[in-house]
Amino acid sequence: MKNNGIVSKNANRREALSFLLFVFLLPYVCACLWGQVGEETAKLKEEERKGQQEAWMVEAALSWGVWELPMEEYLTYLLMLVIPEEGEPEALKAQAVLLRTELAARYREQKENSIFLEAEELGRFYGGYGDKGELSAYRLAVEETAGLILTCQGEPVRASSLQLTEEGGKAFCYVTGDGRDFAMRQEEAEDLAQEGKTFQEILSHFFFDSELANFE
Repeated sequence: MKNNGIVSKNANRREALSFLLFVFLLPYVCACLWGQVGEETAKLKEEERKGQQEAWMVEAALSWGVWELPMEEYLTYLLMLVIPEEGEPEALKAQAVLLRTELAARYREQKENSIFLEAEELGRFYGGYGDKGELSAYRLAVEETAGLILTCQGEPVRASSLQLTEEGGKAFCYVTGDGRDFAMRQEEAEDLAQEGKTFQEILSHFFFDSELANFE
């Protein structure tokens, strides 16, 4: 019984020392854990902030206000408005590149990652487009040309006008930095696509002195 008492006494002493050690170390452990969590949270917030800064956005002015959306989403809607009759996939891709090129030129001019555009016609897409199946070909054309723009001497070519041809078709007219004019007739682009030309080949056919580049 005596030995048992001694063991019990020593055990209580160890438990007491352990408890005191825990009490003294608890604030330190909490401070370390809180500091680590705080650092990770700050890092995530910083990465999120940088991601938002690097994203290319469009502020589309509608009748009721401004709709802010990513550039690639805006391009999907714009492509459908410009080419309402779904055509050859490669011709759609060529047009997607040209539309993105025009936006790239605006971003560079304004030196901002968000640009303001009058876009009343985009109102029909706000809140979820009714028939999303109709958008699939346009979305695919934008996705498969993601980031690509048409450049001449390192600068995006600029759209000068959209003209109607004598046949009632569309001709997209562009001008380079040195003043040379180029034009892509949509009917011809469709014909080239039907012949098996890729969107790269279609663009080089009309814009023979230009090259594709990534917009960064």
